[in-house]
Amino acid sequence: MTEPAVTRKALFDALIEHGVLDEQDAHEFSYGPNGDERPPLGRILIHEGVLSVGQVMDVVGRQVDHPELRIGELAVQQGYCTAEDIERCLEIQRDLLAHPMEELLGRRDVDPAALVRALSSYIGALESALGSAALHALAPV
Repeated sequence: MTEPAVTRKALFDALIEHGVLDEQDAHEFSYGPNGDERPPLGRILIHEGVLSVGQVMDVVGRQVDHPELRIGELAVQQGYCTAEDIERCLEIQRDLLAHPMEELLGRRDVDPAALVRALSSYIGALESALGSAALHALAPV
């Protein structure tokens, strides 16, 4: 299951717009301070039993000749797994990155009023993207 594009982007746009984060902080929250702190997809594919170490090495080697293709695409092309296997492992990879709100709530330098304004703006973007009826249907009773 892929995350709707509006959710993460709209959240970071709202956090920047309302001064909760600057663009550098937003990048670090989105990808981690070193660019990407999620485990590599190959490691997840091995851990989940989708590919062997040898298959991951083969796919990584093929990527040298085909840098425009992603690891998952090459693994599917080689018949090592299905697109559904890749999507499931990508979802695991995405879930391993902490949600930005968890990180923000632990920071002392965040202005609570600016955070509330940013979240209100984010909810507005979600309502526009999903339709307010769909969003209200998701609200707890």
